[in-house]
Amino acid sequence: MSSPRGGAVTTLVESARTQFLLARRYPMMIVLNIVQPLAFLLIVMQRLPGDDSARLGELVIAVLLTCYWGSVIWSAGGILRRDRLFGTLSRSLLNARDGVLVIVGRCLGTMVASLITLVLTAAVMVLASDRPIELPGAGWLVAGFIGVAVSGTSLGLLLACALLHTRHGVVITGALMYPVFVFGGLLVPDEAVPDALEWVSVLVSLSWARDFMVSGDWLAGVGLVATTVAYFAGGVWAYRRTLHVARREGTLDLV
Repeated sequence: MSSPRGGAVTTLVESARTQFLLARRYPMMIVLNIVQPLAFLLIVMQRLPGDDSARLGELVIAVLLTCYWGSVIWSAGGILRRDRLFGTLSRSLLNARDGVLVIVGRCLGTMVASLITLVLTAAVMVLASDRPIELPGAGWLVAGFIGVAVSGTSLGLLLACALLHTRHGVVITGALMYPVFVFGGLLVPDEAVPDALEWVSVLVSLSWARDFMVSGDWLAGVGLVATTVAYFAGGVWAYRRTLHVARREGTLDLV
């Protein structure tokens, strides 16, 4: 008989594996992780001097994280919304396994698929351009991408559960996308952001991740961990709130 811990790990891994396989078929994943980064990289490379390899490395990371944000809110954040559309929501929230682990695993599978696709897309683009590129050390990149995957998973859990409580999930998701693109401290230079909106980047874990991966700033690493923990705590609360409303109303059709 397997231990509870072993069962939890199995649930997490199997949920992630299944969702990883499914995520590759989503048309939105192709748009967000291939088409969009290619467009951004073309713009960046055209405007950057050919010999500035360090700056190119920073911008490639910024492009990857900017596009990753779109995957977080549209792909991971929309998992339960799609379940409700297809009539499989109850299987995700109410089953023999811990529902939180199932959703976290599914978000993780989506985020890993997104990161792998983004990195491969950027690598092909850089190699095809024959431009010199300087990246931070491998250790910083690996630690940063692990943090990014975990943070995206935590935010995906929060959004997936929170957006069940509104009929306007698609509209809200779209409204979240571009403000972070512009004010989230990713691709747009800090000096181009109005002073009154500089606080937005503090709430965005990917902004901390960019600073950590580019400069190796441990304070940025702390910011990444802190925002990720906050996302996860909010996601667990939203999940419990979802179940509470479902039990009170006697249905999982929450809106």
